[in-house]
Amino acid sequence: MRKLIHFFIFITLFPSFVFYGCGGGGGNNAFMVQDTFYQAPAEFELVFPDNVPFFITDYKLVWLDENYCLQQKNLPAGTKTENVRFSLNKTTPILLYPLINGTQFFIPSGAVYPFGNIENEKIHLLQEAGYAAEILQSILSVVSPHNIEEKEYFCSYFNWDHFVESLGKHKPLYLLDKEKIITGICSGTMKAANIKKVKTFSISSSQVPTSIEWLYSPEITEGNILAKDKFEISQNGSMFYSNLGIIKIEKQSSSSNSLVITELAR
Repeated sequence: MRKLIHFFIFITLFPSFVFYGCGGGGGNNAFMVQDTFYQAPAEFELVFPDNVPFFITDYKLVWLDENYCLQQKNLPAGTKTENVRFSLNKTTPILLYPLINGTQFFIPSGAVYPFGNIENEKIHLLQEAGYAAEILQSILSVVSPHNIEEKEYFCSYFNWDHFVESLGKHKPLYLLDKEKIITGICSGTMKAANIKKVKTFSISSSQVPTSIEWLYSPEITEGNILAKDKFEISQNGSMFYSNLGIIKIEKQSSSSNSLVITELAR
């Protein structure tokens, strides 16, 4: 508890460091949970998602081991499971990035252990939980006066299960205001109301040129979004993966019916 009090004093005196640790400590915040006792490390089987799109060539698996070290492993597309080892009571981000010839584009599937879909030492990696795990990893990785052990301890007070459940009601995930979410978590003031989209435009699929035969958003589980009548893009434009490679789609400022499409990478 001494560490936790010290952290809140630090946040109060130096608000510019709000991104540098996670709040905890009770109150009526539904996103807060209680501390747990230490338990020894164990091995878990990670269960990968099914129905991976044809263009995925490999995976990058990232997790926090029992020594607070971020580990990384590349695996071929089609891998169904992988075993990893970490502490039972350590709040651990697990991220599975689908790659295109080594290029990282999509929101990962994943989990935040000890929260999440866990059954008989198997952890099922899911899209919403991967978004949450990526936020946790960002908090743990940022340069700050706090070491990774302290940041992990602070983040263990956050209710990641409730957060993941809330994310499922605010899709698509790639349009959420991630910075606002991180601010809420790290200040200990996170509420469902903090989960909001950036400003967006609604685009008709018929506006997309016929040269673009299929289109995937960073949320890969959406599938081919051209199958929908409409989809959204950020006010500043959004990135997608298509048969032309990675592209950026923007709404032309002078016209409500025209798009600017920029090819970024094949």
